Amino acid sequence: MGDLMDRKFMLTPRNLLYAFIIAVVPFVAVCGVSVIPAKLRYPAIVAVGAVCIFIALFLQKKITFDGITVPLILLCGMILLSSFYSVAPSDTMEYLIVYCCFTAFVLVDFPEKFYDRVITVIKAVCLVIGISIILSVFIEDFILKYFSFIINPNNRAEIVYSIHSEINNAHAFSGLAKERAEAAYIMNVGIAIMFAKYFSGNKFKTGDVIMLGIFVAALFLTNKRTLFVVPVVCFLVFMLFSKIKSKVLKFSVILLIALCAFAVLSIFVTQLNNVFYRLFVSDRSDYLNGRKTLWIYSFNMFAQNPILGRGFASYNAFANAHGLRVKGEEWNYFGHNCYFEVLGEVGIVGAIIFLIAFSVPLILTFRMLLSVKQSKKYSAMLFLSLYIQLMFFIYSLSGNVIYYNQQVMLWFFAIALTRFVRMKQRENDYGGLTLRDRIYE
Repeated sequence: MGDLMDRKFMLTPRNLLYAFIIAVVPFVAVCGVSVIPAKLRYPAIVAVGAVCIFIALFLQKKITFDGITVPLILLCGMILLSSFYSVAPSDTMEYLIVYCCFTAFVLVDFPEKFYDRVITVIKAVCLVIGISIILSVFIEDFILKYFSFIINPNNRAEIVYSIHSEINNAHAFSGLAKERAEAAYIMNVGIAIMFAKYFSGNKFKTGDVIMLGIFVAALFLTNKRTLFVVPVVCFLVFMLFSKIKSKVLKFSVILLIALCAFAVLSIFVTQLNNVFYRLFVSDRSDYLNGRKTLWIYSFNMFAQNPILGRGFASYNAFANAHGLRVKGEEWNYFGHNCYFEVLGEVGIVGAIIFLIAFSVPLILTFRMLLSVKQSKKYSAMLFLSLYIQLMFFIYSLSGNVIYYNQQVMLWFFAIALTRFVRMKQRENDYGGLTLRDRIYE
């Protein structure tokens, strides 16, 4: 009877709203850029934002202003301000809505099991995409043959061409993610979850080792250099923070096994040699792949208005108005360096607000891992948050992180993880009890 009552208790408006967000966050963050996720991503974000605002105002009935939430709110205010002078006001307003929705997500005090379930779903999606990447190596046209209803439901020739071009020209595979940079980002998320489990001291089982191997192998097959560096950097950082015993020896053994496996597989899988060549041997002089040309427009924006910039997310409009063309087409893929682009779009004032909004959670995450003894569960949350934040700070050097909604969603999710652990610490310090965490099962 008690079990039945618990199950009935689950069917509350609050928990149904939680279930909706648990489904939508992974859909937005890690489902790739195939047709269905691409078309539904923006309305899904708006829906999550609306639900979070409803929960905060009418169910939670309070909004906590702290060192994490206040800078995020100021960030939204800065984007709103820039919309009044932006050279692309409609684009600025679209991103204002997105950032407000994600800020609303951070403002909600979700229970612990909410985060557990979101992470579980994200890991499952990453695993499916990772397996699809590996199978694409061994089965010719695997994705187009068996998953065209997801990747290319309208049989568009340009999609077929882009997938074949990745394989034949870049020697890269993206699987169900559809695009190799997106696939590499998603594999990093999977690695982040596994690293977080291991370095927090949780028992690492055989299945976990296999899963980590799938994510690493799939990341390697995406042939993205910057995102390949991320797990190496995070691994070295985590070594400093982790308190697990014999961590260097254990991971040295894992690394040795991985290298041996790669050496054996490269004999039978020629694509691995191609990937290795591009990542480590290629003698190309332009490692920036033409990004310096794109950065010039960010510098020009900054020169025109160094204090407030030319409007958030206005890079494409500005660059096209000043003659940027690629193969005769207008450019719609931003500036490929978030630091330069932010300076150009929102100037020194906006750049400072951006830096505070995203640096404060990172500093707090570092500080909690260093100074406070955590449970294994909370340590795993902090390590996951740290990996995601470090990844995006690194990737912002050459990517468009703050302009790709799926990556912004995950960044705000990481910030929410840090805020959750911080609030739990404060509750423990003051003897607070959270009833919702005990009854939400």
